[in-house]
Amino acid sequence: MESSDTFWMNPQFKIKLEEEDDDPGDDEVGCSFVVGLIQKNRRRMRKAGEDMHTIGFAIYEVPEQFHGQREVHLDKNYFLSHAQTARSETFINLREVSTRFKLPPGEYLIVPSTFEANLNADFCLRVFSEKQAETLPCDDPVKAELDDEMVSEEEVDAGFRGLFTKLAGDDMEISAVELRNFSTKIRTDIKTDGFSLDTARIMVNLMDDSGNGKLGMGEFATLWKKIQKYLVRFY
Repeated sequence: MESSDTFWMNPQFKIKLEEEDDDPGDDEVGCSFVVGLIQKNRRRMRKAGEDMHTIGFAIYEVPEQFHGQREVHLDKNYFLSHAQTARSETFINLREVSTRFKLPPGEYLIVPSTFEANLNADFCLRVFSEKQAETLPCDDPVKAELDDEMVSEEEVDAGFRGLFTKLAGDDMEISAVELRNFSTKIRTDIKTDGFSLDTARIMVNLMDDSGNGKLGMGEFATLWKKIQKYLVRFY
């Protein structure tokens, strides 16, 4: 399983087990539930030459001070100092990994992960319980309040006006393709390939007041100002 340096960065889901089984059966008192971790879109990726990731999950008991909290993502120190309560039977390169558990009532953290570090994948986590249970995604609260201010063409300075004229071409408007091409040539301090064409289209549609699928100078200046503000928040 991936190292403790990266394991804590995986998604974290909290499950609250509230009711014990009616019939313990093997005299083991606890709450029965099944966890299933499914890789999404893997058939499509396999056609592109990629195989299934090796996946699994671990379960930890939530410290009492975090009971009832949702907006919390436990950090590396927690996983260094706490042992797993349970885990999937194996880490394996299948579409779905599922395991049945029986644990005492309480709050637990389910952490899905790939076996190797730094791999990204879409997934679905399913939990089936015999009795009452509650599941919640856990994460730090993230928000940014930005002024929704528009920039008129009269407010655009000479430097930005010259940049826009060079970028926009003869029609003096910026299309999604031109926005994508422009985004790949800026901010060399950021390791990125720029916006994808789909992202550029969405951004143009959001800012396009005229409805022609392109951005005029004021619209583009407003968008660019928003992007710069989000970069500041990001850093």
